[in-house]
Amino acid sequence: MSVLSVTFHVESTVQPQWYDFLEKEFPALVENLYDVEKFIFSEVDSDYIQEGKNYNLLLIFDDHEIRSGFLLNEMQNLSEIIHNKFSQEQVMIFITELNPITKRL
Repeated sequence: MSVLSVTFHVESTVQPQWYDFLEKEFPALVENLYDVEKFIFSEVDSDYIQEGKNYNLLLIFDDHEIRSGFLLNEMQNLSEIIHNKFSQEQVMIFITELNPITKRL
């Protein structure tokens, strides 16, 4: 299993358009992502963010190779779609590869 966390930071000025995008377009985009075994999409609650809102897409893959292929292809396409609708300053995308710790702490 291999996990990828994609955080979308959405500026408050485009929240209405973002909600519309989430309702009308985003579900189909996520459902059609290639090689994604499971996913969770959530709104992130944070006391430290005042200038917008964060959303997280947690993606689960069968292995690291499939995740790497996803990052090269599907993630690029998803980012382009979002940045064509919103500028990179309005919706920032942060990708975090979650890797298991092999040594016991």
